[in-house]
Amino acid sequence: MKGPAERCRDGVNKRVLLVLVNRLTRTLVKGVTRDIQPQGSLFKQLRPTLERRASRRVLKNPEVRFVALGMAPLAVPVTAGYMEEPWVWDTNAKSPAAELSSCKQAVYFHIDPVVESQGTAGVRGTKGFTQGEHYWEIVFLEPPYGLSVMLGIGTPQALLHAGNYTYIDLLGKDCESWGLSYKGFLWHGGRCRRYTEPFYDKRTVMGVHLDLTEGTLTFFRNGESLGPAFTGLDKVRSPLYPMVCSTAAGTELQVGVRRCRLPSLQESCLCTVSRSLMNGASADSLPLPQAVRGLLKHLSGSTTHALTTTSLDT
Repeated sequence: MKGPAERCRDGVNKRVLLVLVNRLTRTLVKGVTRDIQPQGSLFKQLRPTLERRASRRVLKNPEVRFVALGMAPLAVPVTAGYMEEPWVWDTNAKSPAAELSSCKQAVYFHIDPVVESQGTAGVRGTKGFTQGEHYWEIVFLEPPYGLSVMLGIGTPQALLHAGNYTYIDLLGKDCESWGLSYKGFLWHGGRCRRYTEPFYDKRTVMGVHLDLTEGTLTFFRNGESLGPAFTGLDKVRSPLYPMVCSTAAGTELQVGVRRCRLPSLQESCLCTVSRSLMNGASADSLPLPQAVRGLLKHLSGSTTHALTTTSLDT
């Protein structure tokens, strides 16, 4: 009887074999279809078989993937008081070139065994955030490559697809989303700036911390904070959703840890008062205890940090 280690090795070997078979099939079919009409009877006969082979890559239980690859979700780099937040990827808010696992925690981009990537595909989570703190992790099941693989956040109006061989950094293409490319650049409003070193490694775990009390978005790499990426997000009036996108064929991303901490009644009241203060108004003028005015000053000054949503230089 095989031990756990041998079973893990067998699982990895089977997966590698499936990938090789898939790539070989793609190459052979391309060779065949070059000599016949793409919509001919042979293509139509092959298509269902090829789709079934491609679907084998979409594991029904992503947790098995972690065990087989010797992976484990990292400890959450946030303080105590956080609770589970069970959102998943949204089947109704994704690109046609994105496929989801049955539990909707894993997303696979451009996996058609016949047609290569024809543009940029994205997907967003099922839950939008309007208050509190939220943390989640994105695991790169394969090494990122190509023009763009990104993670970040976006409003309900954020782009989810760019076809016709349009390869772009989709998150941050406009003012409806904020993204980080695997090449280390932040994007928002069509502009970018260097934020961190590129990450090319398989099994890289990228954490995303969205604090809608402070209005900040911070990224983590393998549990280490990379510092504030964007501020001023507390001014956004639309819900903000987790998002990922890719231009590269075979990109596989898994959402791991998901935590949240909702504000207390006191924190909610302070934020409401702080946002109601007009520009230039001072908390000192309010008939409130000194301690409360001090908290309001802190909240009012929290949006003056170095990076803002409009501080990205081309």
